Amino acid sequence: MGNMSYCRFQNTLSDLKDCFDNLPNGDLSRDEANAFVDLVLLAKEITAQYEDYDEDELKDLAIEN
Repeated sequence: MGNMSYCRFQNTLSDLKDCFDNLPNGDLSRDEANAFVDLVLLAKEITAQYEDYDEDELKDLAIEN
């Protein structure tokens, strides 16, 4: 089941931290290895899109006014 929209980022952050704490060391299946590569590429894309924002600007972007 997908993340509920009201807690999508909270749940994903927790899962991402778990992935980071358990980075692969050659023990992934082919499907998991592909997902790892896709995850890192997406993280790079997100970073590139928001690299010029500071923390306050990111919060302003995320919070409804």
